[in-house]
Amino acid sequence: MEIIKELHNLKKILILLTIFLISCGSEEGTGTVEESTEAVEESTEAIEEIVVLETQKKKENSGIEDEDFDEYIAGLEDYGEGGKFVPIPLKLDDFKPFTESGNCLSDDVTIIEPEEFIALLVEAYWGTREDMTYGYISENGNVTRNGPFATWNYEKLVAINSQYILEEFDEFFIRGLERTPEEYTIYWNDYETLLKSLCSIKKDNRGYLEMIMSTQELISWGQLKQNFHLSNWERFDYITTGRNIIKPVAPHPGLEVYTKYMTTSGVIITAIDDVPDEAVLQAYDSITRMLSKRPDFHQILYDGYARMMLFWEDGYLHGLPEWEGEEIDTGMAGGYTGGSVANARYQCYPGNIDRGGDPVIHELVHQINHIVFEAINEVYFYERVYGYAIDAIEKEIFATDYKQQLAEGVVQDMAQFIGEYWAITNEGMAMNKAGFKNSHDKIDWVKENDPNMFALAERYFPTEPWDYCSDVEY
Repeated sequence: MEIIKELHNLKKILILLTIFLISCGSEEGTGTVEESTEAVEESTEAIEEIVVLETQKKKENSGIEDEDFDEYIAGLEDYGEGGKFVPIPLKLDDFKPFTESGNCLSDDVTIIEPEEFIALLVEAYWGTREDMTYGYISENGNVTRNGPFATWNYEKLVAINSQYILEEFDEFFIRGLERTPEEYTIYWNDYETLLKSLCSIKKDNRGYLEMIMSTQELISWGQLKQNFHLSNWERFDYITTGRNIIKPVAPHPGLEVYTKYMTTSGVIITAIDDVPDEAVLQAYDSITRMLSKRPDFHQILYDGYARMMLFWEDGYLHGLPEWEGEEIDTGMAGGYTGGSVANARYQCYPGNIDRGGDPVIHELVHQINHIVFEAINEVYFYERVYGYAIDAIEKEIFATDYKQQLAEGVVQDMAQFIGEYWAITNEGMAMNKAGFKNSHDKIDWVKENDPNMFALAERYFPTEPWDYCSDVEY
């Protein structure tokens, strides 16, 4: 860092000397000043362009070859059962963010001002968020997004931080940037965390949650002010419970309402007191079963703080402190920073026969997409899933006569149907009960009528019948 500062100071002296010499010249010198100004403006524009080099891109996961797939799955047997999973904690502080002449990504870096750096982060974050490579826009203009966003973010952030570095500060006042608040403060600790997480991902592909949260802090992402955002709450520890419900230690004021706790396969299950024990156990069984085929996902889910929050009452009476004031009927998946919530009432288990969907399974499928597929750059999935959805809808084999809880003013159309296809079809196959879903309700039916979807699901989830809701025979 000291060498970089000395070079930066020398650069400042040379610039000032150049300006002084030019200002002492003739009228021709005035023209030179204008050209120099244009050159500076061009340099600034160049800084704002993020170029990801091929060496900075992660390898695309284009899928395990069909002939190798059985061998790959067999090789996962040593991972152990989901209920016995013991995570390996991420030790981000083991990574030193700065070297004598650069950072942990590169020694060939240039010091830039914080405003310039934040402008690059904003461009990277929004550019990734709005990337429609694998997305869909309906005729009504509704958008459903999909893709390895965490990977894309990582690649752009590595490109930025391999070129530029900040001089040390405690806090810095940012003002006047696009897509950020008019005024806000950034902190050195968030910048350090960002660098550590990028270096951790580069080495072990771990640290996406920390990367995303530190970036959001640095650009003052709007959702930080939302009560559900993970930055507003301390996290539950992961305690391996097996199939036993325990009372957790609340890590943050307000979380005492969660009186029931279990873990399996890298996922933390917390339930408020209204949720019967049988419903908590059913959630445990469903999550364990869904993740049993791919135990290599367990650590990734743990790293992403995958959590299933169970409640019992519909609407505004759900009782979840993180979502206070929000109307929730069945469930939702909040990705890396929001966790998943599910109405445990709508599970089917002995003593609670519910002929319909299962929000625990449904939201888990979404969460695996957001946390696992984004982290492993699973382009094999992204290249296929929306095409399969469109094909099933056009053939009228995927039912679209369901209603979603959407934002006010949003009209349900093709975009929503495509976005829900993967979760609904896997939910239906997992339950494997005729009539529980309006289509894709039986494993054999899906295998015969939507074989592409079945083949894709078979890569990630078990596709054999299991003992789901044994009180219902068909």
